Amino acid sequence: NVPPFSPVIGRRLSQINLPRRSNLALIIRGDEPIFPSGDIVIQENDEVYALVNNEGEEELRRTFGTN
Repeated sequence: NVPPFSPVIGRRLSQINLPRRSNLALIIRGDEPIFPSGDIVIQENDEVYALVNNEGEEELRRTFGTN
Protein backbone atom coordinates (compact mmCIF):
# COMPACT_ATOMS: atom_id res chain seq x y z
CA ASN A 1 0.00 0.00 0.00
CA VAL A 2 1.11 3.54 -0.67
CA PRO A 3 1.97 4.95 2.79
CA PRO A 4 0.72 8.38 3.95
CA PHE A 5 4.22 9.90 3.69
CA SER A 6 4.87 8.69 0.13
CA PRO A 7 6.33 11.33 -2.19
CA VAL A 8 4.10 10.14 -5.05
CA ILE A 9 0.74 10.90 -3.40
CA GLY A 10 -1.17 13.43 -5.48
CA ARG A 11 1.05 12.94 -8.52
CA ARG A 12 -0.02 11.57 -11.89
CA LEU A 13 1.69 8.39 -13.01
CA SER A 14 3.08 10.33 -15.97
CA GLN A 15 4.93 12.58 -13.48
CA ILE A 16 6.61 9.70 -11.63
CA ASN A 17 10.02 8.49 -12.76
CA LEU A 18 9.69 4.72 -12.66
CA PRO A 19 12.76 2.51 -12.89
CA ARG A 20 13.69 1.19 -16.31
CA ARG A 21 12.26 -2.24 -16.98
CA SER A 22 9.34 -1.71 -14.62
CA ASN A 23 5.67 -1.58 -15.42
CA LEU A 24 2.71 -0.87 -13.17
CA ALA A 25 0.20 -3.62 -13.80
CA LEU A 26 -2.71 -2.76 -11.51
CA ILE A 27 -3.84 -0.36 -8.81
CA ILE A 28 -6.49 -1.35 -6.29
CA ARG A 29 -8.26 1.62 -4.69
CA GLY A 30 -10.70 0.46 -2.04
CA ASP A 31 -12.40 -2.45 -3.77
CA GLU A 32 -11.97 -1.06 -7.29
CA PRO A 33 -9.32 -2.24 -9.74
CA ILE A 34 -7.76 0.53 -11.82
CA PHE A 35 -5.66 -0.16 -14.88
CA PRO A 36 -2.78 2.31 -14.73
CA SER A 37 -2.51 5.10 -17.26
CA GLY A 38 -0.55 8.33 -17.22
CA ASP A 39 -3.46 10.42 -15.93
CA ILE A 40 -4.14 8.30 -12.81
CA VAL A 41 -3.31 10.20 -9.61
CA ILE A 42 -1.78 8.11 -6.81
CA GLN A 43 -3.63 8.24 -3.49
CA GLU A 44 -2.74 7.14 0.02
CA ASN A 45 -3.45 3.42 0.60
CA ASP A 46 -3.57 2.57 -3.11
CA GLU A 47 -2.36 -0.99 -3.62
CA VAL A 48 0.12 -0.85 -6.49
CA TYR A 49 1.11 -4.02 -8.33
CA ALA A 50 4.16 -3.79 -10.53
CA LEU A 51 6.29 -5.94 -12.77
CA VAL A 52 9.94 -5.17 -12.16
CA ASN A 53 13.27 -6.96 -12.36
CA ASN A 54 15.42 -7.50 -9.27
CA GLU A 55 17.65 -4.55 -10.11
CA GLY A 56 14.74 -2.09 -10.17
CA GLU A 57 12.77 -3.39 -7.19
CA GLU A 58 14.59 -1.35 -4.54
CA GLU A 59 14.39 1.80 -6.67
CA LEU A 60 10.64 1.28 -7.14
CA ARG A 61 10.20 0.86 -3.38
CA ARG A 62 12.10 4.10 -2.75
CA THR A 63 10.02 5.91 -5.36
CA PHE A 64 6.79 4.93 -3.62
CA GLY A 65 8.23 5.25 -0.09
CA THR A 66 7.68 1.61 0.81
CA ASN A 67 11.18 0.33 1.63
